[in-house]
Amino acid sequence: MLSRSDGAAVLALVQQLAAKVTCESDVPCDWKVLNILQKAASQVAALDIGYKPGTSAIREKPPKVLFLLGADEGSIR
Repeated sequence: MLSRSDGAAVLALVQQLAAKVTCESDVPCDWKVLNILQKAASQVAALDIGYKPGTSAIREKPPKVLFLLGADEGSIR
């Protein structure tokens, strides 16, 4: 949904709904009621643990071990 041309508007409305649900319920204020599923969760996880997009960072500090899980989903250069 978020990759559509109106994705930013959809996200804004969903965020407003999540904030309203949080305010009007018995959950703590810091409770997260909005989760977004990613198409490529492994890429998101890699960014979460500090990998940078592109190959320059990898060339500067090559990994000792490399698992190519889902490597056939896109192009590796």
